[in-house]
Amino acid sequence: MADGARPSFTAFWKKLKSKRSTVVQQKAVSDEAGDQNKAQIRRQQVRRAQLEHRQRKAGYVRQLELDVAQLRDSIAHVEQESGVLRRENDVIRGVLQRAGVELDPESQRPRGDAAAAAGELFGGIDVDKVMVTLSMDAVMGRPCFHIEAPPKQQPTATPTAATPTAAAA
Repeated sequence: MADGARPSFTAFWKKLKSKRSTVVQQKAVSDEAGDQNKAQIRRQQVRRAQLEHRQRKAGYVRQLELDVAQLRDSIAHVEQESGVLRRENDVIRGVLQRAGVELDPESQRPRGDAAAAAGELFGGIDVDKVMVTLSMDAVMGRPCFHIEAPPKQQPTATPTAATPTAAAA
């Protein structure tokens, strides 16, 4: 068996190994291209998600700004209505005084800025015990603050009334 008649196993092995290595190298190159492609796709997804997040955030901020503007308008409107009502009350008080009707001293307390400056805005009200809620008013058809005072507690019998000394006296 001559060298030329039959190929040797080592030559076959080397040839097979070189074929495999080229295939593996090609696969490695294609894997790198696939990894780069996957990374590029992921970057695009991240960019899209960031863009959508920024757009949602901008929309949310715009909506909040609109809400603030509406609340400011509502406050201005309520202040205007309050001023109109205050003037109407003053006119009615003037008419009543000219007619000789005596007014309660409670209705004569200072109004508006004078009341706030005097620290009389809440007078004798314990504001820690007052419940304030915001809900739609059926009559006005607008959101209104509803103020509720806690129920007044009925005085209970004191223990001193039942003692013998209190009964003897």
